[in-house]
Amino acid sequence: MLQREREFTAVWRAECEINKILGADYPFLEPPVLPSSRKTSKKKKSARATKVAKLNTLIRPLRNEENAYRVTYRCQGGTYSGFQNDTAFLRQIIPLRTDSFAIESVEAVILTDMENYTQSEELWDSSIPFTQ
Repeated sequence: MLQREREFTAVWRAECEINKILGADYPFLEPPVLPSSRKTSKKKKSARATKVAKLNTLIRPLRNEENAYRVTYRCQGGTYSGFQNDTAFLRQIIPLRTDSFAIESVEAVILTDMENYTQSEELWDSSIPFTQ
């Protein structure tokens, strides 16, 4: 600490000598920010909320009471839905996105017939980023 004070005093004396030579105060620039005067900011955990999940963890296998996935997709301008029970197939087709086709959401459901089902859990929608 004393060494730093001595150095600042030496700089101040040099500035005074320069001012005497120039006959006026010289517009010295601010000294650069010293590493010791920088304050480190800790990143908040909420900043990591954009963490990308793996597709295999998003599309989990069906549980005992569930017997199908309800898949909502966009095809040639229309929005449709259908049922699928092949987990591996869904994991392969979700990344497929073209101008005329894209999967919009996947839900795990309890299917009683083609008209009646109960949603068990929404597993994924197109706003959730993923890696393969």
